[in-house]
Amino acid sequence: MEQMYVTLIQTDKPMYKPGQIGLEESGSHFIEFTDHQTVEFVNLDSYYQKGIPFTGMLKARTLKREPRKNEKVYLVVNVDEVDTNITLETDANGIARFTLDTSEWNDMVSLTGKFSLEDGDDMFVALNWLFPFYSESNSFLKVQTVAEDLLCSTKQSVSVEYTIDKNELDPESDHLSFFYILMSKGEIITNKEHKVDVPNLPSGPILQGSFNITFSVNVNLVPVATLLVYAIFPDGEVAADRARYRVPVCFDNKVQLEFTENNVRPGGNVNLDVKADAGSLCSVRSVDKGLLLLQEHKTNEILSRVMGYYEYMFEINRRGFPYTIEDFEPYPCLEDAPVPPNRAKRSIKRAPWYQSEADVYSLFKSSNLKVFTNTRIRKPVTCELPEYTRRFSIKDGVGAADRKLDSPSTAPASKEHPVRKFFPETWLYDLVSVGPQGKKSLNLTAPHSITEWVTDAFCVGNSGFGEVHDIRMKTFQPYFIDLLLPYSVVQKEHFTLTALVYNYLNHCVLVEVALTIPPDFGEPRTDIEKSACICGQETASFTWNITATKLGTIPFKVTSRALHVEGDCSDVVLDPETKFKHDAVQKTILVKPSGVEVDKTHTSLLCPTGDSVRGEISLVLPDNVVEGSGHAHVTVLGDIMGNIISNLGNLLQLPTGCGEQNMALFAPNVYVLEYLESAKALTPEIKDKVLNYLTTGYQRQLMFKHDNGAYSAFGKRDEEGNTWLTAMVVRCFSKAQKTVFIDEKHIQDAIKWLGSHQLDNGCFRSVGKLFNNGLKGAVDDEMAISAYITVALLEHGTVHNSSLVENALRCLKDAANTVNNTYNEAILAYAFTLSGDKDLRQHMLDELEKDVIEEGGSKHWSEQWSGAVEISSYVLLALLSGDEVTKKDLELSSNIISWVIKQQNPWGGFYSTQDTVVAVHALSKYARATYHEKRDVALTVHSGLIGYQNRFHVDDSNRLLLQRAPLPDELGTYIITATGTGCVYVQGHLKYHTHPAESFQHFTLKVTTEPDNCTAEAERSFEIHMAVSYSGNRATTNMGIIDVYHVSGFAPVARSLKLLEKKENVKRTEVTDEKMSIYLEELTHETETFSIVVKQETPVSNLQPANVIVYDYYDPRERAEAEYHAPCAGN
Repeated sequence: MEQMYVTLIQTDKPMYKPGQIGLEESGSHFIEFTDHQTVEFVNLDSYYQKGIPFTGMLKARTLKREPRKNEKVYLVVNVDEVDTNITLETDANGIARFTLDTSEWNDMVSLTGKFSLEDGDDMFVALNWLFPFYSESNSFLKVQTVAEDLLCSTKQSVSVEYTIDKNELDPESDHLSFFYILMSKGEIITNKEHKVDVPNLPSGPILQGSFNITFSVNVNLVPVATLLVYAIFPDGEVAADRARYRVPVCFDNKVQLEFTENNVRPGGNVNLDVKADAGSLCSVRSVDKGLLLLQEHKTNEILSRVMGYYEYMFEINRRGFPYTIEDFEPYPCLEDAPVPPNRAKRSIKRAPWYQSEADVYSLFKSSNLKVFTNTRIRKPVTCELPEYTRRFSIKDGVGAADRKLDSPSTAPASKEHPVRKFFPETWLYDLVSVGPQGKKSLNLTAPHSITEWVTDAFCVGNSGFGEVHDIRMKTFQPYFIDLLLPYSVVQKEHFTLTALVYNYLNHCVLVEVALTIPPDFGEPRTDIEKSACICGQETASFTWNITATKLGTIPFKVTSRALHVEGDCSDVVLDPETKFKHDAVQKTILVKPSGVEVDKTHTSLLCPTGDSVRGEISLVLPDNVVEGSGHAHVTVLGDIMGNIISNLGNLLQLPTGCGEQNMALFAPNVYVLEYLESAKALTPEIKDKVLNYLTTGYQRQLMFKHDNGAYSAFGKRDEEGNTWLTAMVVRCFSKAQKTVFIDEKHIQDAIKWLGSHQLDNGCFRSVGKLFNNGLKGAVDDEMAISAYITVALLEHGTVHNSSLVENALRCLKDAANTVNNTYNEAILAYAFTLSGDKDLRQHMLDELEKDVIEEGGSKHWSEQWSGAVEISSYVLLALLSGDEVTKKDLELSSNIISWVIKQQNPWGGFYSTQDTVVAVHALSKYARATYHEKRDVALTVHSGLIGYQNRFHVDDSNRLLLQRAPLPDELGTYIITATGTGCVYVQGHLKYHTHPAESFQHFTLKVTTEPDNCTAEAERSFEIHMAVSYSGNRATTNMGIIDVYHVSGFAPVARSLKLLEKKENVKRTEVTDEKMSIYLEELTHETETFSIVVKQETPVSNLQPANVIVYDYYDPRERAEAEYHAPCAGN
C-alpha cells in the first residue's frame, strides 16, 4: 500500500478451511490489513507562545524505517474545535516543516499528523497537544531549536527572538539584560548575561528583535545540553524559554535503537530495531520513565570510565521533583468543598497537588533547576470549575453525575474487554546479538502502563564500543483509568481505593466505572458502580472505602465505559447502535497479618537402599499465633544443592547492604556453577542467572574497596580495611575468575595489603572489627585470621610473593600442637589439606574427633553459637578437598551432612553470612563427590489424623527440581515414607505470625512516638523513638540490625534518614516497601536512642500496630521485639 491504512473487510460469503476441501463455513468475518507506515512529530514543544510563530516538523517513514521522500502528509490544526487542514510535502530526509500563526490562539490546540484526510483514518496518526504559555504581559522569548545532533568540537550559534511589552521595560535603562544558563548532566556549564541596547525605543507598544548565543560543543555537553534564557522585568514578571540539544559521542561502533511506532496502545505490538556493527553484542534496557524519579539512570556511566568523570543525576518527570524538594501545595479550589454529613472533617484527606502549567516555573523545573525567587514565575490558579467537576471534588464520590448507562438499549456487549494488569517498572533487560547483518528486530508486546518508556543500549564488537540512550516510546490511549491504592495494609485496616479517569479526547464523555470486589473480601461483594460526565482534557476521581479482611495478594479490578456526547452531557440521546470506549485496570494489594513473622523449618534426609525408610515432620502452631496467619508446605528434592540452586538470590533473609553480605550472596553462585558443570546438569537458564549474579556482585563489591586494596563492610565510610573481609574477597574472586572476568589487579591489591600485615613469625595481625565476636575468647584472634588468610592464598594459588604463603604456613605449623579450640582445629585441618600436609591434616582431624557431638547418627561440633555450622563445614571441606577421598571420609561426611542440612533455612541458606558461604562450599563438595549415585525414590507424605496424603517421585531426571505441595491448616505430625534407591531431602516449612514477645534476655527495646496522642499534624507525620541496649553476656554485640516496619500508608522522610546516618554508630540505612533497616556497628549495655520521622503517603484508617525488631546479625536468635502505634491509630 502507498499509505498507512487499517482496512476492515466484512463478508458473508462461504469461507473454506485449509486442508478440508468440501467443508465450508459462512458468517460475518473481519480481516485486517495494515501497512505500518508511520508519521511522527520531531522535537515538538508542548506549549506555544501567543503571537510567536510556532514551528515544527513531521517525519514520514516506511515499514523499513526509511524516510518517505516527496510524500504528501497532512497537518490538522484544531483550534476552538475547528479543524484546519494543511498539506505538506516531505524533503529528502522524510521531514516536512511547518510554521503556524498563533496570534488568534487562546486555549489548548491539538496538532495531528496524517497520511490521509479520509474519515475513519485515525488509527495510526501523530498527535500532540499544545498548551498556551502563560505571560501576564504577553512578553515572550523564543530559543531556536535544532533538529540534528550537535557535532563535537564545533561552535554552535543559537538565535533567541524576543517580543517584549514596552511597559515592562525600565524607562531609565538604556539596555535590556537577558540571562542564559547552559546545562548538561545536572550541572550548570555556563551562566552568563547578554545585554541588548535599547537607547531609543522604536514606536509601537512592542519591542521585537533577536540576538545570538554561541557556545562550544564538547564532551561536557554529552549527551543532552539544555539552554535556558530568561529576562526579569522591573515589576517582577519573568519571560523565558528553553531548548534541548542532543550531543552524541562519536564512537566507531554506530549503535541505533528505533521503535517501529513511537506511540503504542497499551498491550499493542511493536518492534524494536537494534542496529550496530556486524557481530556486535548489545545490552538493551527499557524502563518506565516514572522509575527515574527514584533513581536516574547513569546514562553515561561507561563514558565516565573512558573520559575520566562520573555523573549522577536525576530527571524531572511527570510526577515532578523528588518529594524531598517538591513544592507540595493543597489544591486551592477545594478549600470550600462541602463535607458530607456522615463524614468527619478530618477524615477528608487531600492528596498532594502538582500544578502542571506551561509557565516560566515549568521551564525551570523541567531543566532540573530549583528556583528561590520573589518574582512571578507561576501561572495563577483559576478556580472557575464547571459544575459537573465540582460534583466530583468530594473524595467519596457523593454527588456523582446522575446519568447512568444502564438502560437495556445501551448495555455494553457481553464480550470481555482486555484488562490492563501488566505494569512493570523494567520492561526490557536483555542481551541482543545483531548477527552478521548488524541488525536485530525484537517483536515486543507493549506493557499496559500509560507512560513513556526510556530505552538505552550499548554494544561491543570488533569495531569497539558504542552506545545510544534516551530513545523513547509512549504507551498511551486517550481515554484510560489509573488505579491508586497502597502497596500493603494489615488485616482489619481500612483503605481508600481511588480510580482516576482521564479523558484526552476532544469532546465530553459520559462515563460509568465499576469496581469488582474480590470474593470473600468484605461487603459488598458485587460490582459498585459510579458515573460522571468528563469533558475533554479533564479528569474525574472515583473512590471506594475498603476494609482488608482476607489475607494474601488481593486483586482489584475497575472497569469503565464511556459514551461520546455533544456538549456537557445535559442532553444525551441514547442509541442502540452506540459504540462505547472501554478500559479496565487490575492491580493488587498485599494484605498482611498483624504481628511478627516466624519461620520454622524441619529437614529430613532419607536414603532407602531397596527397603522403605520412615521419617517424620512435626509442624505445630503456638498458642499465641495470629489467627489465619499459619501456612505450611512441604518440599522434596533429589539433590542436596537443589534448594540452594532454586534460591540463589534469597539465601539470606537478612539485610544485604554491606560488603560482607554481598560476598555471602556472591560466593554460592561459584560453588553452584562448579557443581552443576561437574554433574553435567547446567542449563542455559541457570547459567545465565548465575553469571548475572556474579557480574553484579563483582561490580558491587568494588564499592567497598579502599584505595590501599583492602575491603571493609562499608567501604571508605570505615576508617580502615578489614582483614577478614579482604581475605574473603580474595577467596571469592579467585573462585569466580574461572567463570567471569575478574581483574587480577583487584585480587593482587588485596593480597598485597594482607601481606603488609604479616608479622615476623608468619602470622597475620587482625585489622578491623571481627565479623562475629563470638570468636573472641574462645578463639585466638591471631591464629584464626592467620588460618583464614592462608586458606584464601592457597585457594587462589597465584601469589606473586611466594614467601608470603611459605611464612603463613610456617605460622600454622608452629601453632598446630598448641591449638585447643574446635574453630581453629577445623580451619587448620582445611588449610593443611590444601597445602598437602597429610600428617598435620590427620592430626587436626584426630583432635576434632575428641570434641564431636553425636546425635542420632549425625555429627557436628559446638553448640554455643551459629559458628557450629561453620566449624562443621570446615571439617567437611577438610575431608572432601584432598587428592584422594576415602570411603571413610565419605562416611564421616555423610554423618556431618545429615546435621548440617537440618540447620538450613527454607531458602537453602543458614544463620548468617560466614556460615552460609562455608556451608554452601562444603555442600557443593559433598554433592560433587556423590552425584554419580543413581536415584529412583517414591516418597509419600501423609497424616492419618487429618486424612492428608501426597506422593512424590524423584529420579536422576528431576533431582534438581524443587517439588512443593501445600499442607493443610490442621497441622501436626506428618509421616514420610521413602522406597527405592537413593537419597531425598524433605523439608517442612511453617510460616505464621505472633504478637511481639516481651522478652529482653538479649536486648532491651522501648519504642514510643511523638506526639503520643492524635493531632491534626500527627495524622500526616510523626516521629518514632527507639531506645535500645544490649543485655546479653558479652561486652558488645556483633553488627546489630534494627528493622522498623512501616505503619500502613507511611514511609520514612529522607531528611530524617540522613540525620540518622550521621550518628557515629549508624553505618547505613535501607528502605524497602515493608520496612526500614538500620545497620549498627555494635550495641553495648549503654542505652542508645534512634529517631525517624515518617510521613503519610496513602490514607489508611483503623491502623494496626507495626513492629520494631532488634537483633544480632550473626546470631539472629538473639533478638528483641516491640510494637508501636501511630498516634491516630484509633481514629
